[in-house]
Amino acid sequence: MVTKPTRGQHGWDTALNAALDDLQSQITTNLSAEVFNVLTYGAVGNGASDDTAAIQAALNAATNAGGGTVFLSAGRTYCVTDYLVPKDNTVVWAYGATVKAIGNKGILRNFGSAESFTVYNGPSNITIAGGTWDGNASDGVTGTVTNTVNVFTFGHARNITVRDAKVTNVSSAHAMDVNACDTVRILNCRFEGFRDNTGDASRPWSEAIQIDWAITDSGIVGANDNTPCKNILVQGCSFGAGTRLPAFGRAVGSHTSVNGAWADGIQVLGNRIEGTAQEGVRAYAWKNAVIADNVISGTGLTGIMITGPDPAVAGYNMPCQYVTVQGNVVAGPASASANAIRVSGFSAAQPTGVHIADNTVTGGTATGIFVSQASNPTVASNQAISPGTSGIYVISCVAPLVTGNKTVSAGGTAIGVDTCTGGHASGNFVQGGSSHGILIAGGSDISATGNRVWGVTSSGIRATSTSLRPRITANTVLRNGVSALGIEVTASATGGMVIGNDLSGSSWPGGTALSLPGTPATDWAGGTTNPGNNLVS
Repeated sequence: MVTKPTRGQHGWDTALNAALDDLQSQITTNLSAEVFNVLTYGAVGNGASDDTAAIQAALNAATNAGGGTVFLSAGRTYCVTDYLVPKDNTVVWAYGATVKAIGNKGILRNFGSAESFTVYNGPSNITIAGGTWDGNASDGVTGTVTNTVNVFTFGHARNITVRDAKVTNVSSAHAMDVNACDTVRILNCRFEGFRDNTGDASRPWSEAIQIDWAITDSGIVGANDNTPCKNILVQGCSFGAGTRLPAFGRAVGSHTSVNGAWADGIQVLGNRIEGTAQEGVRAYAWKNAVIADNVISGTGLTGIMITGPDPAVAGYNMPCQYVTVQGNVVAGPASASANAIRVSGFSAAQPTGVHIADNTVTGGTATGIFVSQASNPTVASNQAISPGTSGIYVISCVAPLVTGNKTVSAGGTAIGVDTCTGGHASGNFVQGGSSHGILIAGGSDISATGNRVWGVTSSGIRATSTSLRPRITANTVLRNGVSALGIEVTASATGGMVIGNDLSGSSWPGGTALSLPGTPATDWAGGTTNPGNNLVS
C-alpha cells in the first residue's frame, strides 16, 4: 500500500494525498491485470547488452492486453539505444533497477516518431514507479550521449505519474519534458547531473522539469496546436549535482509561452533544490499556481522567479496571474543582480495577484524579496535575514500590500515602496539595517502604518523623491543610539501627513526625531507644527 503523509504546515499535502489515492488505485488495477516481466521477453540487464527491443516487446504486450505492469527486476542495468514507448494504462515498475541510454537518444516517451496527437488525447494513464534513469550524457570522458535529448518526454497526455525515480546525467535538454499535459504527478524523485553539450553553451538555463506548450521544436512530434499544461504537481523531489555532473540550469520552470494559453494549476511543493546554475523555480506565463514549502540554496540566479514574456519581443501580454509563493526557505544567491524571490513584470504586462507569504530568505548579495511592475501584489509575514541590500523592495507596482514582515540587519534600506500607486506598508518589524528602515520613494498615496523600526543607520521612516500624499501614521521608531533621523519627509514629498507616531524614549538629538522640510500635516486638523500629534522625547 502507498503510505500517505500527515498534514503539513500549509496543508499542501492534500494534493499529494489525492495523487497517492489515484496512484494506488491505478497500480492496484494494473497489478491485478497482468505483469509483463522484461526478462521473459529477452532482456538481459547486464549493463552492456542492448535491451531496447526486449523492453519494448513487454510494453507492446501490455498495450495489446489493454494495460498492465511492465516489470524490470531490481539489481540489473538495462541498456537502451532508442526511446521506450509505453501506451495507455501502463505501469513501468523499476524499483532497484537502472535503465541507461547507451546510444545518442533519451530513454522514454509516450509517442512514436511517426505519431501525432492533439490537445490531451495522446497515450495516457501511465505510471513510472522507481528506478534510476541514466541519460548517460557525455562529459568528454564518460558517457555516450551528446545530443540535446530529454530522458523522459510526455506530450498530449492525461494522468501521468512519475514517483520514487532518480533521473541523472542529462545531455543538454531536460530530465523530464512535460508538454501539453493535463494532470501530471511527479513525486519523491531525485534529479541530478546535467551537461550542456550544445557546443556553443546555449542551454545553461535548461530545466530538470520543463512545463511546456505544444509548439514547434518543443520536444514532441505533434500536433503543434499550442496546447498548454495544466494541473501539474511536483512534490517531495530533490534537485542537485550528480556524482560526475553539476546541477541543472533550473529545477522546475518554463521558457516558452503561447498567446492566451497560460500554464494553469502548477504546484511545486516541498522540494529540495540545490546549486542550480540559474533559477531554482521559474514560473513563466503560469496562472493559479502554488510554489510552497521548498528549500532552495546555492542558485546562480534568483531562487524563485515569477515572470513572463516581454511583450515588446513576444508581441503579446502573458504575465503570471494569481501565483502564491508561501512557506519557502530560500538562501539568497551571490549574484548582485539576483534575489531570493523576485517578481518581474513589464509596464504593459504586469503580474496580477501575486501572493508572497511566510517565506524566510537569508543572506545573498542583493535584495531578499524584489517585486517590480506588478498589480496588487501582497508581501506578507516573510522574514528577510541579513540580505545584501534591501530586505523587501517593491517598485513600480499598483496597490502593493507589504504587511507583517520582519527584516533583520539589511545591507541597505530594509523595506522600500518605490514609485508605486496606492501602496501600503503596515505592521512590519525592522531590526537594524545599513540605511533606511522604511522608504517611500516617489509614487502617490503610499502609507506606512503601524510599523516598528529599531536601530537603523539612516532614517527610521523616510518619504522622498517627489512622493505625493505619503501617510506615515501610528509607527514606532526607536533610535537605539544608531539612527540619524527618526521620521524624515524631504522637501520633494508633498501633501503628506506624519501623525500618531511614537518616537519616545530614544534620546534623539535636537531636530532629528522628526525632520520634516516637506511640511506634512502633523495633526488631524492639518497643522504642521513639529511634533504635532506625535510623541517625541
